[in-house]
Amino acid sequence: MAEIESAAKLKLAGAENDRIVLWKETQMELAEFNAKMESAMIEARARGFYAMQQALMGMLKEVNVVAEERLVLIENASIAQIKQVENLYADLESDIKNDHFMAEKVPQLYHILGQFPEGSAVFNSYLKGIELEMVAQIQFKTQQMQQLETRRKSVLDSVAASKHLIHQHINEVVSLRVQQMEHVMLEYKQPIMPALRGSSAINTSC
Repeated sequence: MAEIESAAKLKLAGAENDRIVLWKETQMELAEFNAKMESAMIEARARGFYAMQQALMGMLKEVNVVAEERLVLIENASIAQIKQVENLYADLESDIKNDHFMAEKVPQLYHILGQFPEGSAVFNSYLKGIELEMVAQIQFKTQQMQQLETRRKSVLDSVAASKHLIHQHINEVVSLRVQQMEHVMLEYKQPIMPALRGSSAINTSC
């Protein structure tokens, strides 16, 4: 009997250890993602890609909502429930991290752009087309995350003591974070940068 109790305690301690590690990893991943998005938005603004800047802000908001809900689940849910939600996002997370559009197609588009005289009508038109393609790709990723929202929230609501307060807290945290990022964008005064030749530093993979 004592051996069974001892094994159960060790298993529980191991589960709590996993919970702590997962919580720290989530915080670190979120901080890295937000820093990368801030850099991408600053570059988009510097290049005059305002539609892309707004699309990136929309993605940032959605990812932060997901991350905050994930933190609530890690703190309150069982390991089985946490894994259930993690599995929902495994494929999407892999898809975002291995974004061939940003890593491969965008540099190709910029290479073609370099064949036109800078400042010409065809150059400006092609550059605008690149921005629109990137905006569409970012919005598609954001919509993919939103489509999983119902299933994610059903798990969150099942473990949260007060659904209303939890969602209110998440909305407040994310709204404040977005406002801070918008303030950074408003404070940014750097002149418009020349178009990139052959590649783009703007990369939204997280």
